[in-house]
Parts: sequence; C-alpha cells; structure tokens
Amino acid sequence: MRIDDAVGIAVRGYRSRPSGVLPYYLLGTSTAAVTQTIWLIGVTATYFTLSAQGTLAPILTELRALGPLQIDDPTTFPDSTDALVTAFEAAVTPTLIAVVGATVVLSVVVTLAVTATAAAGQVHAVHAVLDGREPIRAGVDGILRDAVSFVALLVLQAIAMLAVVGLLLAGIVAAAATGPAGTLLAIVLVPAVPLAVLTVRLAFLFARQAVVVDGVGALAGVRHSLGYLRTNPVDAIIFLILSVVTLIALGVVTTMLSAVGMSAVGSLVGLAVAFPLLTFVKTALYVGHADGELPAPPAAAGTAASRLDAELRAGAAALGRFVSSRPLLQAASGAVFALGGALGWRAAAGVDGVLEASIAARLAGWFPPTAMANLAANNWQVGVAQAYGGFLGGIPTLASLLFNGISLGAIARIEVDPIALLTFVAPHGVVEIPGLIVAGALGLHLGGVGVRAATGGADRADLAAAVGRAYRILIGLALVFLVAAAIEAFVSPYYADLLGL
Repeated sequence: MRIDDAVGIAVRGYRSRPSGVLPYYLLGTSTAAVTQTIWLIGVTATYFTLSAQGTLAPILTELRALGPLQIDDPTTFPDSTDALVTAFEAAVTPTLIAVVGATVVLSVVVTLAVTATAAAGQVHAVHAVLDGREPIRAGVDGILRDAVSFVALLVLQAIAMLAVVGLLLAGIVAAAATGPAGTLLAIVLVPAVPLAVLTVRLAFLFARQAVVVDGVGALAGVRHSLGYLRTNPVDAIIFLILSVVTLIALGVVTTMLSAVGMSAVGSLVGLAVAFPLLTFVKTALYVGHADGELPAPPAAAGTAASRLDAELRAGAAALGRFVSSRPLLQAASGAVFALGGALGWRAAAGVDGVLEASIAARLAGWFPPTAMANLAANNWQVGVAQAYGGFLGGIPTLASLLFNGISLGAIARIEVDPIALLTFVAPHGVVEIPGLIVAGALGLHLGGVGVRAATGGADRADLAAAVGRAYRILIGLALVFLVAAAIEAFVSPYYADLLGL
C-alpha cells in the first residue's frame, strides 16, 4: 500500500463532495458555544459567590484605587499593589475554588465529549465519500452509532497515556533517589518518556477508522488499530510523520497570519482544509487495509469555480428562504441578543472607574485588507458555532447570543467616547448584527430538531436534512459576514472624518 496513492485519493474524494464532509467539521466548532455556556454559568456563579462572601467589594475598591484600566492598552495596567493582592487572597476560599474548579473540569469534559462526537460524524462522512455513499446521512448514522465508542477511545487513550508516562516518571524519580547509579539510570530513562507517548499515539492512530470501517467498539478498535500497525508499520509511521508535519505547517501559517492580524483565517484553514484532508488520507489507508485495495471515490464534476459559484448561489437562496419562513425565530433570537446587551450595560455599571475601553486604541495600526479577512473569518465561525451548537436543545445558542449581547453592551458602557463607538459600529453593525441574529435563529431551529429527535418526533432522515440545510444557510451567512467585514474594515473607521462628522 502506498501513502502517496492514499493522498491522491484523499484529494480526489474531498474535491468531489466537500459539502458532504464540511458540515461535520463545522459541527465540531459547536464546542465553542458549548464551552461558552459552561463558562457563562461559571462566571455567574463566581460573581454570586464573591458577592455572598463579601469579597467582591474590596477587590473593586482596590482596582478603583489604581485608576481606570484601559482594556485596549495593556501598557496602562500598573503592577499589582499589596492591597490588591491581599483582597484577591481573601477572596480565594474553598467555595470559590470549588466553583472555579467545577467550571474548568466540566468545560474540559464536555468539550472533549462534543469534539469526539463530532469526530464520529466526520469519519463516517469521509468513509461514505470514499465508498460513493451519501455522506450527510452517513454522518448522522455514524454519530448515533459510534459517538459513545469515540468518547471511549478518547478516555482509553488518556488513561493509557497517563499510565505509561506516570509509571516512567515515577521510575525516574525513584531511580534518582537511590544514588549515583540510580541517577544515571534516571537520565537514561528520560528519553523513554517521549518514546512512550509516541507508542501510545501509534497504538490508537487508526482506532477511529477501525470503529467506523469494521463496525466494532472502542476496545476492538484499538486491537484492529494495532493490527494495522503490525501489518503496515511503514505506512503508519509515514502517516504519523505526515500528520505532524501538516500540523507544524498549519501552526507556522497560523502564527504568520496572527502576526498580521488574521488569526481567525488560520483556524479556518485548519478547519476546512488540513483536518479533513488528514482524515481522508487516514481513512483511505485503513479501507485499503480492511478491503485489500484502496477506495476509488468518484471524480468531482465541473470546475472548482463552477462548483463554488453553485454553492454560494444555493447558500444565498437557502438563507433567504430561512429568514422569510422563520420570522418568530428571528424575533426570539434578536430579543435574546438585546437582553444580553441590556444585561451587559447594567453589569458594566459596577466597574465604573475600574475599566475603560477605547475604540480609538483598538483602531491603532488598523490595516483594512487583513482586518477584513480576519473579521469575516471570525464572525462566520462565531455564527457557525452559534448555529450548530443549537442541536443541544438550543441552550448553547441562547448562551452565545447572551454572551455576544453582554459583550457589546458592556463595551458600550465603558467606552470613553460613546459617540465615536456608535459612529464606528453603525455602518457594519446593520449587517453584522442581523447576521448573528439569523445564526442564532438557525441554532434555535436546530434546537427544536434536536429535541424532536430525542423525543421520537424526528428520525435520522430529518436530522440529516437539518444538518445539510443548516450548512447551506451558513454558506449564505458567510456572504453576509464578508460584506459586513468589508464595510467594517474599509468604511467604518474612515467615513465620519470624510463626511466631517
């Protein structure tokens, strides 16, 4: 089996059905909305805990004594005073530690579980493309069939990693404590730690593909992955190297983009290009191992330009139909966003004299082309997370709408020049904010689909149709956020001066 053949098959397969696979990678971004929900609850609980303890007021008093802190200019932050440190130390009680600790643990656990669940849909959709089947429906079936197995694989790998590395580290510490000879042994054992990590990673490398392709559970998936490793050690090692090189290259690209203010574009490259292609290569290799021959996905029809044009047109049409057919959902989404704005405005009153924001400081060094790309990519990913997070009963969508509204309301309250902020936000806000509200309405709609599916009112076909329809609507929203970003980057910072306002 040749890995270069698998790479060629991966590119061909992805080009043939990107719209059948990308929805499940976008579904993975819903972890942001889920995590946001948990942290919103955690921050609220922390606030009430500090208030109940009587330790919030002393912290605010000491912060006010330092003068207004410019959140957009870290150089204005003074060194912590002894009094402020004392106030923070007094706030750290067992109750507060429990609240913060529970928030962190729950956030990590839920995020990993949602990520693993989305991965089941991703691998099943990729396998369906390679087999010439319908990927959207295959992804839904795969999530319902294998989500538990994918979460179990995550847990098993974490346990294996902790056990192996923990035993080695314990051995190194114990050996070092026995004298010079033990210290020498400990030094010899140190390189074994990364080797152990690599061994565990290799053992689980094809476990997800085994679960999907062979139709087995988590433990059997690990055994089958080890079987692939024994049969095709060279391909497995080359693929691991390819994965590491790809991730390093992605990290370099993301770092370079971040340096010019386009960090959101880097994350989008990984989401839409690097990660799907790696899954295609890995799945093609395992299918070749399981079936005795590499898969032969259908070739893409038409040119890339014609397919992109068709996708954008279909997305714009789907967006128009959704907006016109769900007015109550739009109104509900807008109301939640507005409620968040009001809560943010009111909450920010408590930090008067503590924090200040400055739109002028945020616009320092503004470069419209890179700002436009970053804003479009960031806002679209926020909208995607807000929409697909709705499958969990709509709760993450509501939390995301509240959070975004709270952020806008709080920033408006602590802005040193409210007129300048309003002047800046007005041109692009009339496009961007409705876009976020529509994404919220889509999330609420998907929340209804999710609830009906959980209660038996919707079947797998309904879920698959909802996933595909949401993807098309989100493609339409990408155009909306692109327009908003263009206005924000090229018009909002400059038009007031040009008009003499």
